[in-house]
Amino acid sequence: MARALWASALLLLLLLSAQLVASQGSGKCGRPLSYPGKRLDNNYEQQSEFADGQKVAYRCAVGYRQTGGSRVTYCRNGQWEPLHSMMCSRKVCGSAGEITNGRFDHDGNAFGDKAYAKCDKGFVLQGESVRECLDSGWSGTIPSCVEPGSSPPLPGSSLPLSRSPSPDPSNTEVAASACKPPKMKNAVFNETKAVYKPGESLSLSCNVGFQLMGNGSIKCQPAGGWTPGLPKCVVIKCPELKIPHARVLGRRVRFNTTVKITCEDGFQLKGAGRIICAANSSWSPAVPSCGTAGQCDQLPHYPNALPRDQYLSLQQHESGADVRYRCTYGYRWAGGSPSIRCVNGSWTPLEMRCEKKICGSAGEIQNGRFRYTGVSFGDSATAECNEGYQLFGTGVRHCRGEGWDGRMPVCEVIQCPKPQEVPGAEMSEPTEESIQYQHVVSYRCLSGTLIGARDIYCTERGTWSAPPPQCRDISCPFPTVRYGSRVFGFRSSYKPGHSVTFTCNPGWKIRDSDSATCGKNGSWIPELPKCVPMAAAQRRSAK
Repeated sequence: MARALWASALLLLLLLSAQLVASQGSGKCGRPLSYPGKRLDNNYEQQSEFADGQKVAYRCAVGYRQTGGSRVTYCRNGQWEPLHSMMCSRKVCGSAGEITNGRFDHDGNAFGDKAYAKCDKGFVLQGESVRECLDSGWSGTIPSCVEPGSSPPLPGSSLPLSRSPSPDPSNTEVAASACKPPKMKNAVFNETKAVYKPGESLSLSCNVGFQLMGNGSIKCQPAGGWTPGLPKCVVIKCPELKIPHARVLGRRVRFNTTVKITCEDGFQLKGAGRIICAANSSWSPAVPSCGTAGQCDQLPHYPNALPRDQYLSLQQHESGADVRYRCTYGYRWAGGSPSIRCVNGSWTPLEMRCEKKICGSAGEIQNGRFRYTGVSFGDSATAECNEGYQLFGTGVRHCRGEGWDGRMPVCEVIQCPKPQEVPGAEMSEPTEESIQYQHVVSYRCLSGTLIGARDIYCTERGTWSAPPPQCRDISCPFPTVRYGSRVFGFRSSYKPGHSVTFTCNPGWKIRDSDSATCGKNGSWIPELPKCVPMAAAQRRSAK
């Protein structure tokens, strides 16, 4: 009796185990996995159970951008495929800006890093002292370094570089090389600035219902103008519907337009009766057909997949016929069956997955770098040179089906011509070698007074920051005061920097200052004093 009870209990336990295994082998998946720097797309946030074969998509977290791989993973036999290939990197903000009479000390230029504003000696900071690299770029605005007691510059104004002389009104090179935002219809810019400096980039996209034709990132060139050429925002249109034996209600082919399709008498609709013009310029779902029962007519259209050539010329497909597809240019097979079958006048769905080809790195630029929109088919890499270097070659490379197009650009050091000799002056740090960016040359007059900039330096445009100065023999007019005489500073001639002091004759009194100094422009500062009668001076003081 005991053995019979044990046998019954064991049998019951085996049955329960089999039911448990069967329930676990249903192939369904629970919540998708979590990954650092990535987050599940909002469309799947509220879903807790997923069917076998169902896919979900991820997005990079705030402050990160996708730089490679696929963001899609599938539920396979109750387990989520690992999201190995998707790469998310911290967004890069670049330079926090330039401060006249100061600088930024960066602890980095990627998301979460900070830049600390510091002023040169003798200047005080006006504005925010710290900027942080956020998802949308650097926080706040660029501060100013001003002299104590002076007012900060107005918003949008600019000051000359700390070592630059006063700008020459006739020099319009800087103004000519600046770029204004292009005027484009149906375009959305990522920021709004009145003027962009050479080297600054501008990103744009199109309004809903329009698609971008060209590069979405353009760069201001030193000679003025944007490169590569300006893109366009053109209206999204779908192919014109020409379905044999079909009646089409609504023939507009613009974005978001819905049309209704029915078949003529004696023909059967194969596919959806309502389709809509989608953002990828194709009809969704696939354009249906009107055919005889049992046969399949028009082959369905799938994003990034095409029927192989031997099937393109066939107009009718018998029930049970198989048609093989291939990935389009720039895409590669990533799993799933490449065939569909005609079953009772309808095509089975295509399970094949096509993913963008990966180009990887566009190369290493000595004294420069590439800024990527991504490393997959259709992405671009823009070359940028380090400070003091200029770009030669193609500035933008594109990821094609065969890899990156174009050739590797080169960053060459910026050089200036040999500085001019100035008669009567000597130069510091003379050199016979190539003169590179930021090299400084100082002039000193052996005789006379220096007129112009004492220090000039090689700029990022390969030109000197100012024309060479001049040495002139400047003197002030011999100082004479009516009814007065000199008491200090007796000289036969007066050069800039020489001072003289006066006193008035008896019965006369100095008006204003009794001293004056010879200025660099050959005039007395302040003007030479005047002697006025004592009575007149007393009346003036009484007033």
